[in-house]
Parts: sequence; structure tokens; C-alpha cells
Amino acid sequence: MLFFSYRMFRITHLRKFINSKRYFFQPRPLDIIGWGYTIFSKHARWLSSVLGLRYVALEDGFIRSIGLGVDGFPSFSLVVDDLGIYYDARFESRLERLINESKYLNKQQIQRSVAAMSAISEFQITKYNTEDSSSNSKSMNSGILVVDQTIGDASIEGALADGASFHRMLHQAVIDHPGEIIYVKAHPDVLSGKKRGFLTELAASLPNVKVLTGNPSIWTLAAQLEEVYTVSSLFGFEALMAGVKVKTFGVPFYAGWGLTIDYISILRRSQVRSLEQVFYAAYIQYAYYCAPNNGADIELEEIINFVADRKREASRQELHVNLDNISKWKRGWIRDFLIVWRMKEAKDSGASTVAWGRKNRANLRIEDGFIRSVGLGVHFNRPISLVCDRRSLYFDASTLSDLEASLQYEPCSDWERMRGEYLIKELAAVNLTKYNVGSQRPISFPGSTSIILVPGQVESDGSLEFGAPNINTNAELLTTVRKHNLDAYIIYKPHPDVVAGQRDNGYWRNDALMNADHIELDADMGTLLHSIDEVHTLTSLTGFEALLRGKRVTTYGIPFYSGWGLTTDILHCRRRTRKISLSELVFHSLVKYPTYVCPVSGSAISVEQAIEVVQRQLDARPKAKNLSRILLLAVKFLRTIVRS
Repeated sequence: MLFFSYRMFRITHLRKFINSKRYFFQPRPLDIIGWGYTIFSKHARWLSSVLGLRYVALEDGFIRSIGLGVDGFPSFSLVVDDLGIYYDARFESRLERLINESKYLNKQQIQRSVAAMSAISEFQITKYNTEDSSSNSKSMNSGILVVDQTIGDASIEGALADGASFHRMLHQAVIDHPGEIIYVKAHPDVLSGKKRGFLTELAASLPNVKVLTGNPSIWTLAAQLEEVYTVSSLFGFEALMAGVKVKTFGVPFYAGWGLTIDYISILRRSQVRSLEQVFYAAYIQYAYYCAPNNGADIELEEIINFVADRKREASRQELHVNLDNISKWKRGWIRDFLIVWRMKEAKDSGASTVAWGRKNRANLRIEDGFIRSVGLGVHFNRPISLVCDRRSLYFDASTLSDLEASLQYEPCSDWERMRGEYLIKELAAVNLTKYNVGSQRPISFPGSTSIILVPGQVESDGSLEFGAPNINTNAELLTTVRKHNLDAYIIYKPHPDVVAGQRDNGYWRNDALMNADHIELDADMGTLLHSIDEVHTLTSLTGFEALLRGKRVTTYGIPFYSGWGLTTDILHCRRRTRKISLSELVFHSLVKYPTYVCPVSGSAISVEQAIEVVQRQLDARPKAKNLSRILLLAVKFLRTIVRS
């Protein structure tokens, strides 16, 4: 393929976009690739006509990025068109053809459109996701909005319109709504001073016409809006998704299908199409999406999840933090997480103190997430996820944590429950756990009796100090489990940090082991969980991982996943009064509470992408030995010997 636009080479993962296997046409080696049908592609289109080669247009997709392209924010969505381009109605585009053919969509495809549009509305997702969510639509005195665009926008000429079309549109809005206030929404590039719009001067000269301040999204304004007037802006299609009447004064891709009131029409569009059909063609079939961290082919739903996660993180208050209580090794990669958390490292007196774990006083507390790494933290393996709790920490049952608060007070939407259900299936399919260590060889145990797994824990760990007020040692737990399950086959698996000699001075053997029928040191936890019937635990994350695999779980402490109606609990937390589904527990615990950062790129990723990263790390084993890590482990081992 021959590229004829310098700006395309600034697209992150361009080659992966071009080499996608999802195209609806067959790429050719001599295709000439240009940027849309703009002035930047004029020479490319001329050359293709002279040489008789096919011209293929690239353009930003409809959910492009989190930030404006002119500011250099990387795109994770492109459209690739071998017929025309979606915003140019002078020629048939691949999108137009897809919409014409969309009457053949089946029930599942329509339901997919409905679910995706609902999620886009719920998370207020737009093309650039730079809108001001604090803008208050209640300050509008009418529900009439006219959308301005930038001078030089190729979609205007392509929509069979020009500058005069904007003036006609604004005057028509005034005629349609005499005496009412007409609001003009300026393009964000105009507000930032980078470009000029068509309507700013005219709006200032007309009575009852006001330019909206700020940059509100359609989702912020939707409840107040009655009609939207547009020439070719994507805002018009977003307004349709929000249930607002739309009038078009050009021919955008969504005009001509019976969804809008159109002042210009073209004969090629004579079929009536539903909003779900047009959405499916545009957002699911026509646009291509890639994972921001590695460029992998992904679906629209994953981009929705990624943007929703980033917008949730962006809503956090900016903080200055002091990392003096954090070890130097951890500070190196915690800084990547600080960017996502909207935190800046500072030494000033007003900076919030940050601590690892629960024991030290701090304003913010950091811990590993529930999908951590391939390998143990005590072996200096960098985590792929962390939690930053502004109240306490998830394992502290003595007080309310951020995780418990969201589980208790914040019900999940349908999309969030669906995302939780997907994660349950995905984690079971790839068999991931927190550390992903040990052998994955098949194991078998007697099948004539109930098989109970008792996971050992680090007895000096805060999760027992703050979450197990009664029984708080592995020996006591084993003795209690045997006492109440005389006929069961009990498997005891010591904690890998202790077996590795890095915690509790390496002491995991005790007299209570006589209560176990089998001591398992080798098998990884995921494989082991498939072979048992129940898990009995104090506060171990193994109980949560067992729930994901449909196993019965009995808790003797108060872990974060107990008290919600999913486990058999010996102790109860009075604060936890809700009964929730497993998918809700998974969403809050694996999506909302942790933050995921790619260990290679250092950029924020979603939990779904984190699962793929860990899976690739597992597939890539064995790894070359890391000399610096070996030296760190040797020093740590010597310290353990000296202390003991």
C-alpha cells in the first residue's frame, strides 16, 4: 500500500489498523492510501486516477480519542473506505452501502446496537470526549440548538453545503421558533481558538440568539433539548441517539433514512432505516478500533469500556501527593499510576500522604489489585493493577473502604452487570488468578467425598489483622475446618510468599497440618480451583477466585466479598446489608476499584486488556533471568536470615 499523507504516519498503530483482518474489502498491495477526501489527499487521488489504482480513504472514527486530534491525542478508531468517505455525499461511500444493506440485520445485531447506544448515553461518550460535563442545561431558556462547525471542514462541502447553509439554518431556526431563545453550539476547536466557525458573528447580530458558553455534550443537554439544527456535524447523530429531533441542512451520513427532517436530499438514499440499523453500520461495521496500548484489533464494546474507565478516573479531584512512605522500587512504577489517578508528586505541606497497605497513617492507601502479575510481588514483579483507597483499604473490615461503599450504595447498570458477566466467563476461560504462579499440570483427588481447599495466608499480613478478629492463624483455621467437616478431603495450600521464604520467615509448617489430607505446594491456584468443591478461608482472595468459578465459599473472617449473599459467613459485617449478584461484585471489584496500567507502555488500560497482557506473559514463559531482580531477591533473603 502506498501512503500519501504525512499526517497518517503520526497515527499510533497505523500499520495494525491497515492490516486489520476485519475489513469488508480485500486490500491490494498497490492501493493508494490518503486522508479522507480533504485537501491533504488531493495529490493521492489525482495519482490514483492517473495510474488507474484504487484510492482508499482513511479518516477518524466516530469515537476517536480522549482529547482533540489537533492536540496530538492518539486515535483508537479509524474508518477505511474503498468507495468514498462517509462525510462526502457526492459519491457512494462504503458506509452508505452498508446502511442500504442493513435491512438484513438479525435480532442479535439489533440488540447489540441497542445495548451499545445505551452505554454510550450512560457514560456520555462522544467523538473526542473533551466535553464539559459540568455544563448546566437548566440555564437554557429554550430547547432549540443550532450546531456550528469550523470553516474549512471537508464534511461541509461533502454534505453538499457551504457557508451560506449555516446562515440559512440559523435563520430557519429563528423562523421556526419565533420569540424563543436560539442557542448556538460552537465547535471545541473554535472555543480553543484553533479555528474559526461560521455563526459566531451572525449570532451576535441577531436578537434572541445566544452562543453557548463551555463545551457541553449532547448527553448534558439532552433532557433540555427539543430540536437540533445541523449541517453535517456528528453531534446531530448523537442527538438522535439521545432521542432529540434533528433537522439537517446538509447531507450527513445519517440523513436521508427517515430519521431526520432534511432540507437537502439525494436519490441514492430512498430506504427507511431504523436508528439501530444506521448505528450498527456506522459504529460496528464501518469503524475499526484498536487497543490504545498495543494496537490489537478490538470491538466497539471494548472501546466503550476503555473510555468509560478513563472518564471515571478523570472525574477524580486532582491531588498533590507525598511518596516518602513508599519504597524506591515501588515509586518507579507507581508514577505511571499517579498520572491515571490525577495525582502529582510533591513535597509541599499540603500534599496528601500515601502509604502502602493499612498499617501506616496516610490520606491515601495503595495496594495490589486482584489481577496483579505473573509472579509474586515479593519477587519484584511489577503489578499490572493497583487500588488507591481514599477511605481505608478493601481488607480492613473495621471501617468502610471505597470498595465496600460502592458495593453497598452504588447499584450497577445493565451494561455494568453485563460487563461483570463477561469478565466471569473470560477469567474462567483463561484461568487467571492474582499471581499466576505454579504448575498447570492436571491434578485429581478422590471423588467420593467433598473436596475442600483451605488456602494459607501470610499471618503477619494486614488482611488478617484487620479482617479476621477471631480465628487469625492458618493452624486455627485448619483445625476448625476439620472439626466441622470430618468426612471431607481437605487440601491445604500454603501462601506462595511464605513458601518462597519471603514472608513470616518462611514458616508454614505446623502441627495442624495433620488435619489436612493433602498439602499442595506446586499447582497454580487456577488449576487447583477447578479440582475442588469448596473453599474455606479467613480472608484470602482465593475465596473470590472460587466464586468466579462457581465454587461454594465459607468465610471465617470478613473479606471484601463476604456479607453480600454470595458466601456462607461465620462472621458478619453489619454495614453490609445489600444482596448483590456475582456480576455486580465482579464489576465493582475488578473494574471500578482498581486501576490497570500496561507494564510495557506505562499507559492506562482496561481490565479486559489487562487480562490479555497477563495471558501473553503466561504464554511467553519461561523468561530470561533478570540480574537486578536476582540481586534484590538475594538481599531480601539475607535480611530474612538476619531477622530470624
